[in-house]
Amino acid sequence: MALASDVAPLLSKERADEPGGLWATKQYGDLKEGDRLRAADYVTGSVEVRQLRSVYKLSFTDIARVNRFKPVEAQEIAMAGDEESDESVAALRRAEREQNASVRLYVFLTKKKAKTRMADLEETAFLLRLEVGKEGCICFGDTFGNFEQGMLQVPNPTGYKGIAIAKRKADEPKTDEPIIYAYARIVPKRRPVVASEVVLGLAEDKDRVTRYAKAAPTVKTDDDLLKGVRKYTRTARKAWEAMSIPEDQGIDFEGFKLAFDELNLVIMEGRALQLFKACDLSGTGMIGVSELEVALMMHDVVPTTSYLTPLDSFNVFDLDGGGDISWVEFKEAAEVIAGGKLNEEQTKELFDKVDTDKSGVIEYEEFKQAWLAMVNLEQEIKARGRKPAFGPMSSTRNRRILAQAVEDEDRATTEVFKTVRGRVDNVRRRARLLRDEKKKMKATKGGKNTLVDASEDATKKRQRRLMMKREQAERSRQRLEQKVKQNELHQQLAAKKDRDTTQIKQRVAQQEKERIAGIRARGDDQLWLSHRNLRQVPSEYYQDPKWRGKLVDLVLLDLQDNRLAELPPNFLAEMVSLRKLDISKNRLSFIANEHLANLDHLQVLILSRNELRELPPALGKLSKLQHLLISK
Repeated sequence: MALASDVAPLLSKERADEPGGLWATKQYGDLKEGDRLRAADYVTGSVEVRQLRSVYKLSFTDIARVNRFKPVEAQEIAMAGDEESDESVAALRRAEREQNASVRLYVFLTKKKAKTRMADLEETAFLLRLEVGKEGCICFGDTFGNFEQGMLQVPNPTGYKGIAIAKRKADEPKTDEPIIYAYARIVPKRRPVVASEVVLGLAEDKDRVTRYAKAAPTVKTDDDLLKGVRKYTRTARKAWEAMSIPEDQGIDFEGFKLAFDELNLVIMEGRALQLFKACDLSGTGMIGVSELEVALMMHDVVPTTSYLTPLDSFNVFDLDGGGDISWVEFKEAAEVIAGGKLNEEQTKELFDKVDTDKSGVIEYEEFKQAWLAMVNLEQEIKARGRKPAFGPMSSTRNRRILAQAVEDEDRATTEVFKTVRGRVDNVRRRARLLRDEKKKMKATKGGKNTLVDASEDATKKRQRRLMMKREQAERSRQRLEQKVKQNELHQQLAAKKDRDTTQIKQRVAQQEKERIAGIRARGDDQLWLSHRNLRQVPSEYYQDPKWRGKLVDLVLLDLQDNRLAELPPNFLAEMVSLRKLDISKNRLSFIANEHLANLDHLQVLILSRNELRELPPALGKLSKLQHLLISK
């Protein structure tokens, strides 16, 4: 949905009272008959280009299709004399009218002067597909009446000179060029809006303006601004004179918009608000002549987009300027952005969905979600120079792509407005220095003691250079001192971190030492189960959570002199602190590797007087084992 922001003038609130409501007529044209030789029909009516702030639409009035040939009257047939021949002629005429009525006609917007024959129409003009017609066509019957068509997909809506209603070459019956059925030359209803270059005194004659418009860049460089600083100053004062305001008096945002209107400068309201905030550094809501001069320069420096962003749409339909959009404003926005695809019930449902806090109004972030749901995703993505997704889930992926693109736009706009004020201030500072130097040179040339003045200037320059060297040396010394201080601070922080780490380790070690001392004092580090004739280890020692928690701290386990034929699975796995294990005098025939896998601290292992056939391989991994008894 492309809108040319550089042709969207501000809409003052007073314009809402004009006839036709908020939509003001900007251009109009009456349809004229097309190609008389090739088209049996022609279309009558009129067309208007209407504007609501930066949004445009086409209004078609009394559109009708007329046949060039009069119907065969009964008297004409009787006068012909040959009844059979007359009936054939009448049937032939009726067939021609029916065939002509079935021809598909399309609306083209052309930047050339519209006329009866335009062989390159399809290549040079913009095809406007109508939402009210079948397949985007117009006039399938004898009349189409009055209807409107949004121009959101049209680039630079007011940049076209004419409208043509024509049959395309490839449509039946096929022709070697488009057939024009009607055309209209669009003329402005009021004085056309001029560009900022014209306001700045560069429009002495039409030829010069034309050449400048072709050669001038859309975004001015710092050098361009430097050359035209005085023109910006004169233009700002000119706005104050047009508004009959003393130069020492400030203006608010409404006066700021009025100043742009008085200068006939082209700007969108959202952009105007950003410029005003960037110039109102004090935050008082008022700016003076010099701030308007800065705003004019920033307006020529900050690049514009060829499409309507969500922020632009939000500012367009925030009619009261309150920073949010009500339900009434949202309905108007939905009608324009969605192109009439949503009825009032669907629009209300979308409004309630994005109004997450149920406040009855939506702010910009909420409006952005509604905007994504209403726009043509593929067109918006292409307008931003990106490739839309196709195939399964393409709608979801395209919404994600467009949402990211919008976030990038908002972020880029914020960054640009952060830096552009500094650039403009630097240009103005350079301009002041140049003026001062010119004044000095003029005074030097006009003075009597030229040699003395030159000597004094040379002395001042030497002193200035010496002072600059001293300042540079002082700055270098300060940077060196700051670097030394930073290094000292980093070393202090590293030493403190090491001390804190050491203290934490010591505190943890002390806590562990006290815990182990408490365990030993209670005797919880030893488990004596010897001489009990046990056939298996009681399950409470390895299934009860209370005992399982104690197994970790066991240092000694004595199971000697029992009748154990095997050890429970994972019984020894949690005894990670075990130092001595005595399972002698039992009936064990094997010991699994898993029993010894976690006994990294085991020092004494007594396996004597069992029925072991082989030793487990895990014995070789007990690195701290000192005593091993395996005698029979």
